Amino acid sequence: MRHDQPAQRPLTVLGMDCAVQSKQVGLALGHWDGRGLRVERVALGSASRSAAQIALEWLADHTHAPLLALDAPLGWPQPLGQQLARHRAGDALGADASELFNRVTDRFVHRQIGKKPLDVGADRIARTAHAALAFVDELRCERGWTLPMRWSPGELQQGDAAAGGLIEVYPAATLQAHAIPAKGYKGRDTEGKTARERIACAMAQMLGGSFEIPELATRSDGLDAVLCLLAARDFLLGEAMPPAEIDESLNREGWIWVRTPLPGNDRRTSAPPTTP
Repeated sequence: MRHDQPAQRPLTVLGMDCAVQSKQVGLALGHWDGRGLRVERVALGSASRSAAQIALEWLADHTHAPLLALDAPLGWPQPLGQQLARHRAGDALGADASELFNRVTDRFVHRQIGKKPLDVGADRIARTAHAALAFVDELRCERGWTLPMRWSPGELQQGDAAAGGLIEVYPAATLQAHAIPAKGYKGRDTEGKTARERIACAMAQMLGGSFEIPELATRSDGLDAVLCLLAARDFLLGEAMPPAEIDESLNREGWIWVRTPLPGNDRRTSAPPTTP
């Protein structure tokens, strides 16, 4: 199902499986040609080579900024910020925990896809979010790119398209939406290796042919980075589900871009929510 017109302009896309420690980060570089996305490179971070260093090396000869597709929350729940701004030690918080600790987009993805993102307001994923935003800031500072949040593929056709952009993605939801079997793919055992190889094969059919993923036999970080590219492809095709409206609350919280579930894999139980 298409929700918007595809982006027609050629574009470099960088997918990143975010983590606090560089050695747990996965990165994937892709090229969008206006019709599809092809994977060009996949790499893993290390203690001696940060994600930003790898990205800046890959993008050294690029004049135009890329579209970044990051597997990390890029905002926090607005009600949490409002409550904490006036909170004093010992006082109760005057809002429901689900509204305080997860966002409108988290609840939307859970209803639509059946996968529940981690609570950025009450989980260690907040540290990953902090690291991801620091990564974006380093690219902005080093290259002078603005990398604004993007809310539709059409925005990448406008006058500031060269500024690139930023979207939040969620590989587990993308796997579910594409009906790609993924049970146990994070495991380091034989079952996990087999699952990762199966997922990589399925993605190769959708992303322009085969590609090499470092250490696929033992870890999922590189694979998740390629899944970020698949989610970006869905966004650029206009197939990712948009919010009902974009208001100040959504600009603060962010939005997870995931495609409409394929037929026969529809977990949806309600219409898209409006932001509070």
